[in-house]
Formats: sequence, structure tokens, C-alpha cells
Amino acid sequence: MPMRDVVRPIVDVPQSVMEGDSDTLLSEERQQLLRYAGQAPTRTRWSQILLAAATAVAGVAAVALLTVPHRSRPPLRSTTSDQRAFAQDWGLENLADRVSGAASTLRAGFNQNQPVAYPTAAPAAQLMQPTSSPYGQASSPALQPQPSAATVAATAASPLGSAGGVAASPTVVPAAAAVGETPVVAEDPIAEDGPVIAPDRCTDKESCLLIIDAFLDAQPRNFELLQVRSPKALGGGPCGGRCNIPGPCPEGDAKCRYDTYDSALAALYYVKRGRLAKAKVILDAFIKILYPTNSATFKPNSPKTQHRGVASGRVITLLASSFNKAHAPQPGNYQSPFVTDGGVDTGNNAWAALAFAHYAAATGASCYAAVARDILGAMTTGFADCKASARQGYMGHLPPYTGLYRSVEHNTDLYGLAKVLGDQTVMAQAQAFVKSMFGRNHAFNTTYATGTTDGKRCDDTVAPGYAIAVDATFWNILADADTNVQQINSALRFALQTPGLGKNNHPNAHGLWVTDIDRVYSGSEPHNPRLSGFRFSTAGNGAQWENTAGAIMAMAHYQSKYGAGSYPGLDKYIEESRNSIKTLLTMYKGIPSSVLGGNYPAWQAWTAGQALDPKYPGGSDTGLGWPYLRYLATAPTAWAGLMLLYQADSSQPVDEESNPYAAPSKAVPSGSETTCIPPGAMRAQ
Repeated sequence: MPMRDVVRPIVDVPQSVMEGDSDTLLSEERQQLLRYAGQAPTRTRWSQILLAAATAVAGVAAVALLTVPHRSRPPLRSTTSDQRAFAQDWGLENLADRVSGAASTLRAGFNQNQPVAYPTAAPAAQLMQPTSSPYGQASSPALQPQPSAATVAATAASPLGSAGGVAASPTVVPAAAAVGETPVVAEDPIAEDGPVIAPDRCTDKESCLLIIDAFLDAQPRNFELLQVRSPKALGGGPCGGRCNIPGPCPEGDAKCRYDTYDSALAALYYVKRGRLAKAKVILDAFIKILYPTNSATFKPNSPKTQHRGVASGRVITLLASSFNKAHAPQPGNYQSPFVTDGGVDTGNNAWAALAFAHYAAATGASCYAAVARDILGAMTTGFADCKASARQGYMGHLPPYTGLYRSVEHNTDLYGLAKVLGDQTVMAQAQAFVKSMFGRNHAFNTTYATGTTDGKRCDDTVAPGYAIAVDATFWNILADADTNVQQINSALRFALQTPGLGKNNHPNAHGLWVTDIDRVYSGSEPHNPRLSGFRFSTAGNGAQWENTAGAIMAMAHYQSKYGAGSYPGLDKYIEESRNSIKTLLTMYKGIPSSVLGGNYPAWQAWTAGQALDPKYPGGSDTGLGWPYLRYLATAPTAWAGLMLLYQADSSQPVDEESNPYAAPSKAVPSGSETTCIPPGAMRAQ
């Protein structure tokens, strides 16, 4: 299917604005917004990214200097009139998104022609359209509005706003808050004597884990969910306007992201670390959003978002991808101002359910197991079920803003969740889809295709040439979704290649293993460290550390399951990437999404093939329409923690208890106990 036409702006954007000159930015807030209008494709995390369709999302949401991290991604698009209505509400009547340098990839990508189902009672501008993609969670990115003039000024003036960097120093975090009444939850074993203090260096397993404890404990919280980005500034480098990176929430509290996926990962880490009280606080916050007590919060008020809890018998409304700091989340409310991203993503909800299931196993609290089963049932019955399809599996984006694609990543998440909960039916169906994706992308026929297109419900078509996502290989291996060793080895051979140079000196599409140089870090040691890991996709650039941590776990799991001799030389990649993450923990006392400098306008120039300093390309490019910038973040830090718990060095055996996709040694409790659910929760009819 042809790529959708994209309207070009009919206003001139001063070059100084596009390059991020702070004086020009300060002159008028609208110019700040225009700064982000050029070159960014519309991407609704999975399908949309492929089609650059939801120009409304990128036209307004893409007004941000930054791309918020990850994790929910399906396809969405809107009509030109919707886009213009959305733009008018922001005073951008003449602004529309332009296609980025990634257009060539997108043209070969999925067909994202499914219209957004806007509620008739609300204008398009009131909807936070889901920016989703088949890379659901994972750090669900969405472009956000630009910071205010004052924020930009403060950023430009800060010594950390450009070349600044952060030297290593101990981090002190507040003591853990008192936790609820559940008797099975013990006192916090890490923070029982006071605040967690991060050691100066990550030298062994425990010192590294204490750094992660301190980081996650210190992350800003609102409504008990964790903020995606850390307020600790890292700086973007010495390249002037294209290196100025603002604070974590430059567009204010109402757009400050608190993502479902990130908080779910933090809860999982706390469970596996034995800090059950910390995990419980996050899970209880999710429960308040999952179980409505009345229908007044349903926006849009659609029966398609109201599911019957298969274990609890209560009405359950699945979690939106992202909430914010200004407004308390409401059950079944997927519209602004209560969400930052209203998309209901299969992957994000699967990760939340995994956290509930592992917590229930660790504590014996059967109510939390019932919540996990309710979430799984809501995702896999009805609309998303593709059992009649030749490939089977489940779709990736659920009502109210549906996406008809299926991805390996989302079905891997469902496979792992079903394994933890003992649901053989969902396991078999999700596994069938994952297996069916091997070799189906004719341009990359030695590895797993990322997913299908979305031209129709349960579409079986695989777009030839669409970028290969790293998680389609490594999360798949970690979950044992496909146990065909020949196929796994073929996918590993492909992933472990280092890409060569292609057009505009960008990496070509052969391989996912990369080495970055951190040229911004200002500590005394190490100087310009070389850090190795995996890029986001075959169309991307630069290591993405969240996926790197998961890949380390997958490679260690592979060796444990199939033997070190099954893939000679794998140790090298495990050790280099694991040591890189340990180095980052020492340097930054947390894990950044990327170590590459530059800001969003720099990334726009990079993707468009424009001249810029290649040392500061605007963070790590996903290749799918958004970058990860130099921010310390919840998701990569929590993944690093899970990785270190799983295997901190080669002298230790792997610990499958720390694998989120593995069934825990203590069985997940059965039953339909509901004491953790709000007493007034609506009963399903």
C-alpha cells in the first residue's frame, strides 16, 4: 500500500530555530513549537511509525524537543481535517509534519491505514492519540510539545545544558515510605536502616544493585507511578543549539510522562530484589486504574474498553500507555488531560500483569494473581484474538484506539505471561505467531520479522524490507517463545553483525551490534569510553541500553539452556555489553537511554541526511521515527537491575527466578480472592 501523503508546512521556519538557537527560541513560543515541525515522521509506536500516518500526533505531539521513552506502540492515523483541527488548538494552523530521512524505511513499512476512532463527544484535540508501534513497551515514545521559553532559557544557561556531563558521586535517596497492611509483605530489606546510598563504583553484584536501588528509589513519583526520565541532567554535548537538552518535563506537569511499562519494570525489579513493599505500592496504584467503581470515568464511554475480569468477576479497564503529573489517572479514561498517551498497548499491559503475577508468587497474595489473570483475559479474548488466522497470535493495540497489526514483541510478552500464569491456550497461540515470523521478511530472511501489517483485522501480510527490531530476537530467546535452535542461531548470527556504513555515512541494515563513544561525560575517568550494545532496529543508529540489558539476559539464557558450545564466541558479546552497563552505572549512577549527544533537532538533521557533527547525532535513532536522547531513565535502569540479578558476571550461574518470562519456583496462587481490589469495584454483568 502506498505511503500516505504528508502535508508540508506552508510557513517558513527560521534556520536558527531549527538548529535550536536559544535566543531565537526565546523570542516567541510559537517558534519553539515550530522548531520541532520539520522532518519527524508520524509514528504511533508500531504500526503508525511504519506509515508516518498519524500526522496529528507528530504534528502536535512531535512538537517536543525530546521524544519520550518508549513502550507502547500500535498504529493510528487521522484524517487531514483531524490533523488541522489538532494543530489549530495549538495555534499551529499552518503546521503539518514533514517526512523525515527515515521515509525510505517507512515507505517499505507497514500499511497503517486504520482511522482513529475519535469519540463523537470530544474534538480530536482532546484526545491523546496513542503513539504506538509494534515495539509496544518498551520505552513507548511519543513526541511532546516544546518546553516553555523560560525552560529553554534555563536549559541554555545551565552548564549541563550543553557540554556539561555529570561526574560520579554518591546518591542519597529518601527512606522507603511505610507500606500497606498486607502481612505477607516484610519490611524493606535494603532500606531498613535508612536511605539507600549508592556506592561510588559498580564493582560487584551488590554494589551495582545498590546503585540501581538508589536510582529507582529517587525517581520522582506521582500517584505512586515512576517518572520516565530522571531530573539529573547529563547534557547533550558542546555542539551549541543542537546539543541543548532541557529537563525531563519541559512542557510542564500535564505532559510529564509516567509510563505503565516503566513502572511495571520497576515493580518487577523490586519483586526480584526482595523489596516487596516497594513493588506493592506501584501495583496498588495500577489496581486503582484497572478497576472502576462507576462509569463516570469512562472516556470514551465504550463497551469495548470494559472487560469482564475472568478471575475477579469485576469490570476491568486496561491501562493506558502513559499518565502524567498533573491529573490523577482514572479507570477507563483514555483522553486528555488524564493521560499523556491514551493508547492501550498489549505489551505494556502484559508487563504490568507480569509484575502482578511475580509479586503474587513471591508473597502468596492470590488477589494480585487474580489481577494478572484479569489483565491477560482482557487482552486475549474478543477483539485481539487471531486464532482463526493462519499465523494465530494476538493483535497489538486494543480499543479505544485499535491497531490491527501483530508483532513478535507483543506476542512474546503474552507467551511469557501465559507461561507464568499457566495458560496453555494463550501460550500455544502466541508461540505459533512468533515461530511463523522467522524468515518472513524477504529482505531479512535469516531472522525474525518484526510483525505484520494492519490492512485488515488479523492481517497476515509481512511488509518486505521493514526494519528488524532487536527485541524480536532477544526477548524471544529470553522467553523461549521459539525453541528451534537452528532458527535462533540464524537470528543470533544476524543480530551480532556490526553494520557497515551506508548512505550519508549512516549504518547500513546488516546487523544490530554497535559500539558508541560517550564524548559528553565530564568525569575524570573513563575518558571517551567505548560502550558496546545493541541498536533498536536495522534502520537505527547507536546503542539503546534498555534493549541491550535484555539482550544480555537472553544470551546468558541461551548459553544456560543450550550450552556454551551451541554458539561459540557468544561470551565476548555478553561480557562487552555487560561491562558497558556496569561502566555506565559507575559513571552516571543510573542507565541512560543513549550516550550519544545532540537533541531532537540534531536527530531531525541526522535522519534527513543534513550536515551536522556526527559525534552528536541526536541520541540513539530507533530508525522508526523517534530517537532516545541522553536522559537517565527508569526503564533501562530497571532492566539493568534485572540483568544483574540474572547473572552479574560469567563466574555466576544464571538465576531464572530473575527472568520475568520464566515461571517462578513458587507457583502463582490460584483462586479469585479480591481483597486487594477496591470494595466498590463494578461487578461485570
